[in-house]
Amino acid sequence: MRVDGDVGWRGRPAVGGTSGCAHLGELLDVRPLSGVCEACAAGALTWQALLLCRTCGYVGCSDDSRGLHARRHYEWVDHPIVSALGGRGDRGWCYADAMALELPLLRP
Repeated sequence: MRVDGDVGWRGRPAVGGTSGCAHLGELLDVRPLSGVCEACAAGALTWQALLLCRTCGYVGCSDDSRGLHARRHYEWVDHPIVSALGGRGDRGWCYADAMALELPLLRP
């Protein structure tokens, strides 16, 4: 289910004067595919934080972690927007536009 485009998210302007994230239309109401970074678990690595791909539900470790699996997921499949797994989940990041975002909350 695609998230409605006028539910109140906004991106902070990126360097260079653009006025928002060009990828917000790709947001879906996803569910996490896992509760762990499976790539880290398979390699016996630990993670600092987990990020949820807001396009497909992939869960990967953050850039503060050794594996960088959320970023690698973006690089491999071009799903640019993530939010923290757990917690509020309304703050996100767009890798492509390098900007912090306010996102609609996922439906329970």
